Amino acid sequence: ADAAMKLSKLRTWLACWPMELKIIFAAVLFNELIIYYYYSWAWWWKISSICGPPEGDVTFLIASDPQIQGYRDESQVLGWLTRWDADRFLYKGYSAALSAAKPSTLLFPGDLIDEGLSAPPAALSDYTARFRGLFLWPKRRRLILAGDNDVGGEAEPVSSGRVADYERQFGRLEGSAKAGQSMRLLWLRFYADAFGSQREIERHVASAYAHLAPNTPETGSVGFRILSNHANLLTQRPTQFRHLLRLLRPHLVITGHRHRAFALRCDGCWSPAGAETVAPYPDKRGGPYATEPLDSAKFTLTDGIVYEIGSPTCSYRMGTLEVAYGYLAVRERDGRVCYVSLWLVSRFYWLGLYVLCLLLCAGYWLFRRIRAFGEIERSRLNAGRRPKSVHFGVA
Repeated sequence: ADAAMKLSKLRTWLACWPMELKIIFAAVLFNELIIYYYYSWAWWWKISSICGPPEGDVTFLIASDPQIQGYRDESQVLGWLTRWDADRFLYKGYSAALSAAKPSTLLFPGDLIDEGLSAPPAALSDYTARFRGLFLWPKRRRLILAGDNDVGGEAEPVSSGRVADYERQFGRLEGSAKAGQSMRLLWLRFYADAFGSQREIERHVASAYAHLAPNTPETGSVGFRILSNHANLLTQRPTQFRHLLRLLRPHLVITGHRHRAFALRCDGCWSPAGAETVAPYPDKRGGPYATEPLDSAKFTLTDGIVYEIGSPTCSYRMGTLEVAYGYLAVRERDGRVCYVSLWLVSRFYWLGLYVLCLLLCAGYWLFRRIRAFGEIERSRLNAGRRPKSVHFGVA
């Protein structure tokens, strides 16, 4: 009875609203609330139907290249609004993905902050606080990598001072850790473009990553090895990644950087130089690296074969309409891998819906005003045509 009474009051309250306000309210309710509940349900269904129950799996939620917007490059007039909208998109999308995936590990493969490399210390503290507020990690392992927008490495040298700043905020940017019972996670900040020659790459790899190498030369350490790096590896020339992969011998590589979802397979990447063969996976010849954008992939990890999964950006501000989080499940027992892209409809479409609603409201308001003006004019004309009444008096 109480619920029926509240519903009746709500209907009465909404009935008092003008149609324009109802249209705007419906658009805001759908864009800012309902769509994210739908995402959470749809992603849960997609993960369950493609990957099945995560029995014995180490699961990852991949949030790549969020690049939260800064203060310098945004509009000085509307920057507060564009930053707020981009932040809300990241927060709501991430919350929906976290609810659907329920991962054991949260992975951020770099480019966390759009102006991270150039930001002064005070602004960097503000950016990292915003990042922590957007991407909450309740009781889960998290791996946070640094990208070229964070510490350099693409068109400029890596900034050792900015690396130290990030490590104070997020912990080690390179290292290894155990995942599950026997799986090993490795995370790096390796940028081949930052070196001038092959000799420099080999010298850097040998000195920087020797302590992460497998400890048994015959077959590597027990269990599978998952390597994460911001910059893509298998999309580069073999001479750039060959020494790194032969040293660390990963089975699976997870990267970001390109803002696209793709998968590659390299046969012979653990073998002597010149034996590598890189091909898209699944090999359908649909794009430069794979059937881009990659929606899902299944394969089994094997010694000597390296797979790379490139995760797309989770921000709508990166110049692409292909926006997604990545879900990855790796079964420790047999190395079975299942990857799923959790797609979001670009925020630009929903912003366009707001513009359409405003145009509809303006058109409806104008129609009502024209109709009211017409009724007034008709009433005036009818009053002018009405015959005058004749009164007969008594003589």
